[in-house]
Amino acid sequence: MPATQINPVPQPHLIDPNYGYFAALKQFHLGAVHIKNADHITVTNSHFQAIGTNAIYVDGYATALLISDTLIEKVALSGIHFEGPYPGEAGGPGYPASSVGSNEVYDFKINSVGELWDGASGIDFAQSGNNTVHYGLMTNGPRKAIWNYSDVDMLPANVYSCNNVVDHVKMTNWVQDSCDTGAYTNTALSATTDPSSCFNTLSQSIIDATGNGGFVTCQDIPFNPAGILDDGQAAGTVYTNVQVTNSQANPYRTQTPGGPPILTNASFNANGTVNGSFNAGLMDTANIGTKPTFPYP
Repeated sequence: MPATQINPVPQPHLIDPNYGYFAALKQFHLGAVHIKNADHITVTNSHFQAIGTNAIYVDGYATALLISDTLIEKVALSGIHFEGPYPGEAGGPGYPASSVGSNEVYDFKINSVGELWDGASGIDFAQSGNNTVHYGLMTNGPRKAIWNYSDVDMLPANVYSCNNVVDHVKMTNWVQDSCDTGAYTNTALSATTDPSSCFNTLSQSIIDATGNGGFVTCQDIPFNPAGILDDGQAAGTVYTNVQVTNSQANPYRTQTPGGPPILTNASFNANGTVNGSFNAGLMDTANIGTKPTFPYP
């Protein structure tokens, strides 16, 4: 009898081999809570601690989910990972093009993700759009706090991670073990210079202390951590009342041909320099973070 193959090597992505750079391997589609092919599910008043995988993993057909009043801390992989199908690889007849989206994460804390993987994020939106994240405190991670990403190399008309809205979130001490990224990052969201159909918005949010402390030498990829990175054709990014402080590199960096960000009272300019005209008085600082009714200390 042949030996059982616990983690088989996945078949290559036939539409675009580059999907393999972004897509999680099937054996890592794991979470303490795994939501697949389901909608209108609520996870609330929950505490995830010392988890050996992702805390919450969402894939397949999954929409209209609510994750609220939840504490996630000390997990091996990412805190919350949303992953929809890639362009041309939808789930089959009856599935929309991007079947993970229109979900809400509300009043939450995420602390110390990536304990066993330095590529982990606090929250990932992979091929997932029309989501809302608000009123949260995110601290301590090896790479990104929030990552919006799509791969559009082969099918530029199919851009799935669009219209995600993040507000009233504080992100501190991210990119502690990495280079060439930011605490908040957008990647390959639009393949054109016209972002009219694909926006991602960060507002009333604070990003502080982004950097690896000099313990990681950024030689092969010589970009020290920024507070925010717009990467790989990330057009249509919107920043309104956003403050970035104490970043190892510039507060904002872009290396994308996709188009400039749309800035309204951000503490940085489109070229990454500090905005001397930033008005901190327009920040809703007292309400950035968890709500007074958050159930965990």
